[in-house]
Amino acid sequence: MRNCAGALGSALVACASLGAPWAARAQSPAARVEVQLEPPAGGARVAEMPVKAELRSASDPSQSWFVSLDENEPVVFRFLPPGRYRLIAETVDYEFDAVAGDQVILEFARAGRAAGRSTPADVRTTVAHRAGYGTRVDETALRLLPESGGVWGIIERADPLVVTERIEGGGAFPEMQRLGASGASWTQTSYRLGEADITDPDATGFPLLYPNVDALESVSVVTAGQSPDAYGAGTSVTLVPRRPATAWQRSVQFMGSPHGLQSVNVRPGAPSIGRLQSMATGSFVMSGPVSPRLGLLVAGALGRSARAERDRSAILTSRTQDLSAHLVFSATSHDEVRVFGQNDRVVLPSAGRAVLIDPGLQQRDRFTVVLSTWDHRPPLGLAWSGNLTYARGASTPALSGASITGVMERLRDGPPQAMAASAESGRQRTYASWRGDPGRVRLLGTRQRPQFGVNASWTGATRQAPGDTLIGELVDGRPSRAWQYTAAGSPVNWSGVEMALWATDQIPVTSRVDIDAGLRAASTAASRAGSPAHIPWRAVSPSLQGTWRALPNGRLTLLAGYARYSPRLPLEFLSWGDPNSLSGTVHAWNDRNRDRVLQAAEVGSLLARVGPCCAAGRLNTIAPDLRAPRTNEVLLGVYTRLGKRFMLRLGSTDRRQYDLIEPVNAADVPANFRLTHVSDPGLDMARAEDDQWLPVFERLPSSFGADRYTLQNVHGNSARDHGVDLVLERMFDGRWGMLAGATAHQSEGAGGNRGFRADENDQGVLGEVFTDPNALTNARGRLFFERGYVVKWSGIWRLPHGFQGAAAARYQDGQHFTRVVIAPALNQGLDAIPALPRGRTRFTYTFTLDTRLEKQLTLGARHATLLFEAYNLLNTNNEVEEDVITGPAFRSPTAVQPPRSIRLGLRWAF
Repeated sequence: MRNCAGALGSALVACASLGAPWAARAQSPAARVEVQLEPPAGGARVAEMPVKAELRSASDPSQSWFVSLDENEPVVFRFLPPGRYRLIAETVDYEFDAVAGDQVILEFARAGRAAGRSTPADVRTTVAHRAGYGTRVDETALRLLPESGGVWGIIERADPLVVTERIEGGGAFPEMQRLGASGASWTQTSYRLGEADITDPDATGFPLLYPNVDALESVSVVTAGQSPDAYGAGTSVTLVPRRPATAWQRSVQFMGSPHGLQSVNVRPGAPSIGRLQSMATGSFVMSGPVSPRLGLLVAGALGRSARAERDRSAILTSRTQDLSAHLVFSATSHDEVRVFGQNDRVVLPSAGRAVLIDPGLQQRDRFTVVLSTWDHRPPLGLAWSGNLTYARGASTPALSGASITGVMERLRDGPPQAMAASAESGRQRTYASWRGDPGRVRLLGTRQRPQFGVNASWTGATRQAPGDTLIGELVDGRPSRAWQYTAAGSPVNWSGVEMALWATDQIPVTSRVDIDAGLRAASTAASRAGSPAHIPWRAVSPSLQGTWRALPNGRLTLLAGYARYSPRLPLEFLSWGDPNSLSGTVHAWNDRNRDRVLQAAEVGSLLARVGPCCAAGRLNTIAPDLRAPRTNEVLLGVYTRLGKRFMLRLGSTDRRQYDLIEPVNAADVPANFRLTHVSDPGLDMARAEDDQWLPVFERLPSSFGADRYTLQNVHGNSARDHGVDLVLERMFDGRWGMLAGATAHQSEGAGGNRGFRADENDQGVLGEVFTDPNALTNARGRLFFERGYVVKWSGIWRLPHGFQGAAAARYQDGQHFTRVVIAPALNQGLDAIPALPRGRTRFTYTFTLDTRLEKQLTLGARHATLLFEAYNLLNTNNEVEEDVITGPAFRSPTAVQPPRSIRLGLRWAF
């Protein structure tokens, strides 16, 4: 990264490093710089000529702005591209860095006069109101940190506030990952590309893009204190496109890891949950000026990897293809137009119905994004930024549309319906936005910093009909039920419109105290093609935050804030009552030959009707008063600068969610069940102190098949997370930098399904918790994306003789789970009953240490770089899954974390 040192840099706060421990209030990919000429000492006004000043981009000399400064009015530069800048005025020549989302305030006095000579002005620099709470990974860290797994791998290793779905394992899992923080559901995670919302409207929680790290300038993750210009009920990931270089740069890179460089870390009876077999990638970047006003960056990548999972013999292969282009046109000194496009082709192991047949089958995903932005940024008056973006994703799972029969283990493989629903789909989002920034304006006697804007999305999703599915459900290896699913054969078509008006205002109360007020008014509507079904949501989301700079120059700042958020409306909700969506029946499984392989003749009597479509010949319903759940958040923070380079932050968040949405079964009433009990010997099977009688609900045969479902807000279905975090950052100064963070959180909520997986133990997942009383037993507890204690450290450094490197270490408490008791065969089949609330027990902690080392060789005018990467360097083999069933084998490891993998590479710059 750029060196932040300078003669006047003693108070420099704007230098971005490995990852700033907070992000900007408005999640803009641009920076904001305010230049203020201080009045004379004593406050006396002196009639002097204005000071001529120039703000010049150090990385792009064509970007330059000339202004006149006086003591009465500051000059504000809005929507500046990230980079290094020079402020030149009289004898001042001051360099500083402005990164995406920063608001930098520069204050200096007129040059003094002594014996006819000028003396340099003292420049005070402040980065004000980065009120969004999270982490930023800048360009240097993106290039130096261990890079496998792309954006999700970097977040997994370096962001101390975020928990991801899995340990990526050196390239073994190139799939997109679910992620969350501060108790938010992964289904509410949002993704932005620059100004544009690119979140998948159907499979919310994922982007309509497979990010190419070489095409990115930075990655910001905001976990609390969200800006009103975006959805705030979940974690927000902002990807800032990389700008073209001012002089032509070209590079190619190859990275490989043959099978012989992979380790094993199997424990007795516990294979690795996934282990890399081999991988190879190739990438290129070309960047430079096409003309004095036009810059171009083109980046492409090809990747291939193979992995094995658990003790399965099948080798699972993945392939990725990415091509990105970024055009930046400086139309005038005040106007810039940018166009970014990316096309992705991804082939991954199919996670849905192929689990039932052949785990080696593959799914194909395709993504296309075209983003256009126009920034108008005069030094005075209204600056604005407009954006228009189109994003599309399409998926073709293995066996899409085919009829299949298979067997799954409920305690390991998840809910049967998720496997049956896998089908070819397409999703799209057209996004438009406009934001205005008038600079500092005088209102009510104070100089305030308002911003305002509007954004809108038009979304759509199409799912083809999946084929008929017959699934045999094993519970602890024993046959229990047979699940049959079918669809009408016609595709489903859903669409939505999202619109929002927002405004923020930064109001100075005193010279050291500011209040940030924000308001978002949003309207969302979703509908089905050819149906009157319609879900309208309207919400007003206020936010208020106070900042007190108790000591100057960032030595001590305190903040406190409150916000109310409204969530996204997933188009998936429209599947409830859609005649073309999935419907099914559950039957007894009569495994007469005891081979644990389901045959059609073994499907027994009807037990229940399932699926979002219909039940007993009637369509399921969406409650007419279905409303957006609300989220309330309180944020407290203290941060202090320790010397020139170190920043320490202590923060606390409390997030509470109310009236969460789940399907409710009309047949789930006491009259349809008989309450009985099963003996639970507890953990100490030899003593009676922890014994209990566990309630079990046995369904009465008279109610078999009487199911009917309503998607509704469930009174009392709430979730909460409260915790603290401590982050220490050493700003990168050209030699080394680091980010260390520790978090302690505790959550409480009801997961959508029984189980410990991310698609089970999460409050945003639509599942069985209010459709089966045995799923409601001990359903509340600690959720997947809260791990108790998490500690992460990452560092980057540059050493003599052309060496540079990075390392990332992560300690993370194990997943929360609950011990289960297998109830003897009930009328509805063998069942697993949670014996304790989730979180009373958790898997063993995981630890990884990943490293990267580079050695640059100069060959005339060319540069070659040798690359070495090691993932899980210490080959730690802690368990990531355990046996959850009450009995002698309880807590025996069933899978351990991925083993050590070594990767070698070469980069050639020319």
